Amino acid sequence: LGLVTNNKIVGYYSIAEKVIRIITSVFLPFTQAIYPNIVQLVKKSRHEATLRLKIIIKYTLFISISIWIIAFLLADPLFHVVFGNDVKYSIFIFKILSPLIFILPLAVILFNLTLLSFKMDAYFFKIYFSGAILNILLLIVFLYILKLSAIGAALSLLICELFLTIYAIVLLKNKNVKLF
Repeated sequence: LGLVTNNKIVGYYSIAEKVIRIITSVFLPFTQAIYPNIVQLVKKSRHEATLRLKIIIKYTLFISISIWIIAFLLADPLFHVVFGNDVKYSIFIFKILSPLIFILPLAVILFNLTLLSFKMDAYFFKIYFSGAILNILLLIVFLYILKLSAIGAALSLLICELFLTIYAIVLLKNKNVKLF
């Protein structure tokens, strides 16, 4: 982003992305804490592990979508209070990135809890490599061809994270781990 725009735009983008990362990091301790339990459950019964993961996904999505709605609705006043008055562009970028508030916690469950627990870690590289290629292509289109600056970077990140999450869901379904 810094190659195609100025430091001010990079700063606006950085604020929005960091707020998203702070919000989504709330879910990490939970997933780290239950990982050993899921691993043991998979060894005992793949079916029971799948049922437990479905419950975890249900509650994670309920909580994260609730947080997303609140964050989206309160973004304007919160950004102004925390970051000052010159943050309209950061708020706009935040709202583009805001679906990551529920996509990223779901992705952590799919990747860290499910793929690893079900001994499918070989797919990690394939999925993330595909996501990296997609991100590079989207950034070329959004930043260099369409000249969308921070908006393009935000769209690229959102599309890539959504792609990775859907890819993991489809892979797991094809491997007979049906979480949805």
